[in-house]
Amino acid sequence: MKKLFAIVLILASTVVSAKAYEGRPTLGLGIGFTVDPETFLIGGKFDFPLAYGFSLGPLVQIGVSDDDTLVGISGNLKYTISIPEAPKVLPSLEAGAGILISDQDRGGRDDDTEASFLIVLGGGLDYMITNHIGLGAHVYANPAPGPGEDFFVSFLFGVNIRL
Repeated sequence: MKKLFAIVLILASTVVSAKAYEGRPTLGLGIGFTVDPETFLIGGKFDFPLAYGFSLGPLVQIGVSDDDTLVGISGNLKYTISIPEAPKVLPSLEAGAGILISDQDRGGRDDDTEASFLIVLGGGLDYMITNHIGLGAHVYANPAPGPGEDFFVSFLFGVNIRL
């Protein structure tokens, strides 16, 4: 019972001490690459702020190479960490779930297009240049249990626009 009470106190103090997130919806667009398979990556996301640093929204990742095409669409929950000493620096953690469509070119007749459940785990760092424009870098681990691609890592670098 004492352990449960201590856990509740810790969680409550974390929530109470967190300032309400006064963010605005944010549109993020970026480019980058994936590892295993190696593709050129285009990404987009829309973060709708909830409260206490949390936001919710879609993340789209499109990776293209000569042999592979990956399209991942997920709904992500993001937590932005507030640093009072550096309010323009915004580290974040993300987790989400969605669908991955992978198309592998096997040289003609054995093309494989498969859909898998997608799990997205990641984090990043954004730097706000102005109140509305920021630059960011994010990395995502993308396990996709099921047929097709089963795991890839993506790196996105881009711009964030607060609406």
